[in-house]
Amino acid sequence: MEIVERRALAARVAIGMTTLGALAVASRYDYLLFHTMAETLAIVVSFGVFMIAYHARSMVDQGYLKFIGVAYLFIGSVDLLHMLAYRGMGVFHTTGSNLATQLWIVARYEQSLAMLIAPFVLEQVFRRRDTIIAFGVITVVALAAVFAGVLPAAFVEGVGLTPFKIASEWIIIAILAASLWALARKKTSFDPAVYRLISAFVLVSMVSEAAFTLYADPYGLMNLVGHTLRIVAVYLLFRAVILTALVRPSDVLFRRLRDGAEALRRSEEAFRGTFDNAAVGMAHLSPENVVLRANARLAEILGVEIGSLQGASLGALTHPEDVAADRENFRRLLAGEADEHMLEKRFVRPDGSIVWTVVSRSVALDASGRPEYLIAVVEDITERHLAEELLRRDKELSDGLAAIDTAITGARDVDVILSRVVAAAANALDAEAAAVGLVAGDEIVLSYEHGMPSGILGTRVPLVSFDTLLGPDKPMVPLAVDDISECRELGQRMVGRLGGGSAMFVPLRTSSTNVGLLGVHRFADPRPFSEAERDFASRLGATLSLTVENARLYEREHSIAETLQSGILHTPERLARITLGHASRSATELARIGGDFYDVFEISEGLLGILLGDVSGKGVEAATLTSMTRTTIRAFAYQETGPAAVLSAANRVLVRLLSDSRFVTAIFGVLDLETGELRLSSAGHPEPFRIGPGRLTRERMPKNTPLGLFPETEYTECVIVLEPSDTLVLFTDGLLDTRDGLVFFGEERTHDVLQEHALAEPQAVVDALIGAAVAFSRGRHTDDIAVVALRWDPAP
Repeated sequence: MEIVERRALAARVAIGMTTLGALAVASRYDYLLFHTMAETLAIVVSFGVFMIAYHARSMVDQGYLKFIGVAYLFIGSVDLLHMLAYRGMGVFHTTGSNLATQLWIVARYEQSLAMLIAPFVLEQVFRRRDTIIAFGVITVVALAAVFAGVLPAAFVEGVGLTPFKIASEWIIIAILAASLWALARKKTSFDPAVYRLISAFVLVSMVSEAAFTLYADPYGLMNLVGHTLRIVAVYLLFRAVILTALVRPSDVLFRRLRDGAEALRRSEEAFRGTFDNAAVGMAHLSPENVVLRANARLAEILGVEIGSLQGASLGALTHPEDVAADRENFRRLLAGEADEHMLEKRFVRPDGSIVWTVVSRSVALDASGRPEYLIAVVEDITERHLAEELLRRDKELSDGLAAIDTAITGARDVDVILSRVVAAAANALDAEAAAVGLVAGDEIVLSYEHGMPSGILGTRVPLVSFDTLLGPDKPMVPLAVDDISECRELGQRMVGRLGGGSAMFVPLRTSSTNVGLLGVHRFADPRPFSEAERDFASRLGATLSLTVENARLYEREHSIAETLQSGILHTPERLARITLGHASRSATELARIGGDFYDVFEISEGLLGILLGDVSGKGVEAATLTSMTRTTIRAFAYQETGPAAVLSAANRVLVRLLSDSRFVTAIFGVLDLETGELRLSSAGHPEPFRIGPGRLTRERMPKNTPLGLFPETEYTECVIVLEPSDTLVLFTDGLLDTRDGLVFFGEERTHDVLQEHALAEPQAVVDALIGAAVAFSRGRHTDDIAVVALRWDPAP
């Protein structure tokens, strides 16, 4: 092989020497003939470079040689014009050498610029059309400048080369030097032999251009040297193109194959690295859902050895509850109904633990468009799922506690409260049953239950068994038991009744009193109670303890107040010549207990006492003061001669009995049952209304201060004569002060109700007034209301 290459090289050298010798002989014989032969050879090579680069472009993978090939089409064309314009050719009507020299400069500028740009398009996508248009425009513009006389003169007869011509040659040499530097930067992209030939071409061209700066006669020696070197340079370029496109086309093809193989190898390595080292589980699955390939992360997620995954079915590892959805998604992928899908599913590890994942799958198709395998990406979201589950559970528990608060808020009956709580607590804690045991002496008696075994109510457990929960100064911390059978605090009898399961016992205790225990039980699913559930139970225990204690206090206060109230709102069952209506409504939670009071009693034969009052305050204390005030006024009514004197005497006593912050408003009247004359005295009380056929008036009375404020107060009175059909309506200020937001019920609405019921019976009038006030306030009145209506009948 080496001998063949040497012989080929020797042949090329011999041909070259022969060609140069022939040209030398021609130059001695006729320089014009030499120039024509030299230029013709260069022009043929230029067009040849173009033809080879163009027609062998499929074998030339570099944009460099394709670009040079297109450029030399235009460079050869300008060189052809240069040859025809040479002095002595007689083609153009000019006798000098300037035109040929200008055309030479144009061709060399194009050549040097092409060599400079070519390295930068080496690995770019070659755009042949754009390149042809660009060089075409440059060539046409340059030739137009030459033939229009715009381009500066390059040669002056009798003088020689102009400064423009010499400067241009050195600029061209500089551009060629820059192209050689750019070429060297891309050296590795060339076949070594091709790179050497192109570099030699550029270097010889630079020397050739330097020679063309030294002649004074176009037929001189340096012109001869320049053309000879140019022939050598053109040959070197031709050899580079031939070597690339024709002699070694297989090198190009093999280089492409090698580059493609190398790219494929790098791609496979990158894929393998990505696949094997991915932070998520990855697998290739057969259309039967069998693992063809898996990475270590997937094995870690599934809790298996990576070797055991090969040939395994991911469907077999799927949680039973997720199998149906997983199969349906797999079927849709294979059927082409979806390009990819994402599914949240569970896998069951060999140790029985469950891992939550998000599985993304897509289909890889073969050449015929059928599914070849599936790509699965598995992300472990167990921690995220658990966090979401905790948040969801916390919200459920918060909602459950709020629901229980709502259920027991306002309830005053211990039975109602605890009956509601046992069911709500079991539901909130995902338990089948719950029970409340209340402290009774030294025992805890199981008093309320939900879902517990039958016959368990009334069971007693010694209080000392739970001294860790209910002992003095013990924290309000629930006791969670994973297995009831091991709970010694319950005793064997209770454990036997409960069977098994898990439980949690919540102490019910105030700061000074043991209330009892709340027990929550899981029989069928004995899961341990979580930290959030224990916290919920602790808060529920505190709320329930306080609610039960308040309910018990209410019951005690209610009992006391009922006893007091029974003597406050007093009217005789029957009164001669009087039709009476009366009612009261308290603003407190204690049913009938308030500060309003009324009393109708016989003072002496023929005289009737009528009393209506309001003690400041609410509840038991107000009821106590009310009873005391009523008794005081009634006592003086039997002694004094008129209502003003009664109130004056009662005031002097009440000033001493009431505290500084207490006072009483009252209206007291004495009715003569024979004449209908009513003497009235008011202690800061609202004035009454009198209604009847065609009558509705507000009785104006002297203004006096409330009772219990100033001992020296002397009260005054007025006289009203009732007609047989009149109804006198007395009421406390709670009626007028009833509000809806910031709007008061007031006198106007009271007037309207009385006008509508002017002919009604006294009790109907009373009921209408209280009903209207309650409806106006939407049941949220903030003051007690008492109303008394009486009608006098003169007939015996």
